[in-house]
Amino acid sequence: MKKILVLMVAVFAMSLTANAQKISEEERNNVITNLIGRMKPVDGSWLITPEPISYYEFWVVTGKKKHDAHTSVSKAAKVTLADQQSFVLALNQEAGRPYFSLPTRAEIQLAHKKVGLHGDLSQLSTATAGCFWIKISKKMFKELTE
Repeated sequence: MKKILVLMVAVFAMSLTANAQKISEEERNNVITNLIGRMKPVDGSWLITPEPISYYEFWVVTGKKKHDAHTSVSKAAKVTLADQQSFVLALNQEAGRPYFSLPTRAEIQLAHKKVGLHGDLSQLSTATAGCFWIKISKKMFKELTE
């Protein structure tokens, strides 16, 4: 539990433009806690978010708004591969080590069979903007939650 708190404090300490967007520390805390807490085990070695990362989660973690005024922030963030990598990089930089990563196409397909992923699975091409999930190894998840 202490490690989750340390990770959350580190993420919240980010001096990104999220601060300028009036995202409170409490909101960020809730988002990161929810993100980690909703991860589901796929097999004995890793976990995944069963719902894709939302526009709001993307905004809170990276400080970048990728949605317009007419898009619900709770919708799955359809962003480029570079933006997806930016999201994971922001989480990992603040954590001080690489806890999170993007699943491969094969891992997404396996996770969908085992966990039942939500979101547009037809958007698995890295050439177009699509929704995305993040994964964490079981070992790293234990480090964060113990």
